Amino acid sequence: PATSSVSWSTDSMDLSFLNSIDAEIKLNISSLFKDDLVLEKITSSLLIQEGTLKLPDFKGMFYGGILTANTTLRGSKKSQLSFRLSIEKASLQRALSKAQQGDIKVVKGDLSTMLTFNTQGSSIYDFVSHLTGTFSLKAENGVLNGFDLQAVNQKIKTLRSGEALASLFSNFMMKGQTKFSSCVLDVSFQNGFGTIQKMSILADGGEGKGQGTINLLAKTLDVVSTFTLTQSADIPAFKMRIYGSFDDPSKELDTSALQAYVLKAVVNKVTDVLSKGKDVGGAVGGVVGDLLGGLTGQKKRAPDAANNNKAPASNDAGADPLKDPAKAIGGLLKGLL
Repeated sequence: PATSSVSWSTDSMDLSFLNSIDAEIKLNISSLFKDDLVLEKITSSLLIQEGTLKLPDFKGMFYGGILTANTTLRGSKKSQLSFRLSIEKASLQRALSKAQQGDIKVVKGDLSTMLTFNTQGSSIYDFVSHLTGTFSLKAENGVLNGFDLQAVNQKIKTLRSGEALASLFSNFMMKGQTKFSSCVLDVSFQNGFGTIQKMSILADGGEGKGQGTINLLAKTLDVVSTFTLTQSADIPAFKMRIYGSFDDPSKELDTSALQAYVLKAVVNKVTDVLSKGKDVGGAVGGVVGDLLGGLTGQKKRAPDAANNNKAPASNDAGADPLKDPAKAIGGLLKGLL
């Protein structure tokens, strides 16, 4: 996948000057800004002794939540950094505002997170490439813009073809809203490469689980999520893959299992209608024979002489059910419904 156009700085950072400083400072800052990042009501102690800088009791407000952190930086030509941070009940929407570049966006929710890592090096690039630790995130009472699982649950059992399924996901998986009660993400990092240990979401109309990787050095991710519709136990899961650069990730939706489900449901309906003796006749009967024959491996029968002079069936009815099942099913249903 494509990497970010902005690379990490390799400029050398020699922090050995900390060995010449001995200081203890009390911090009390009303607000601190960095791009879209805003910290308020900051209090902390800053200690510098024997070449080591410490922030042992950093506290502040982060988008309505409480942030606490402690940091130790041992300065030298190859510095060592350890960092621990926790956030409780911050605004999920505000915290993710800059990171939300795609169609799916959080518009409501509470965020709690814990980050612990160690690293070393003489540049930002070194720090990222050696970063090792864990990241945990929990979001509650949220709302996602970009897909509507409730609508999918309500509509999916009324579908009549694979084409209708594609339309359904175009209408409801690329817009609308979904509420979720909880979302959990646990990632472990080793030398700048993250592996998702747990990823889950419990939402109105569905549950999701995911797995994947995060490459901090290349600024890329590759995450596959599997969603199950909770209101329809017999409906198979579908998958979504998000991959590529942090700046502009790509999204793929895999509904192949759902398409097979829709095809099977239509075939079962047709079989039920025929077993009750409904006269579908003509082109529709031919499509039924082609569809069921193709699924069972039987060959198509030669046409009767009496039917040789009949007008040809419509394009939909004459579609090869194996090459184009959606079109074949569409023609079939015109005669049944």
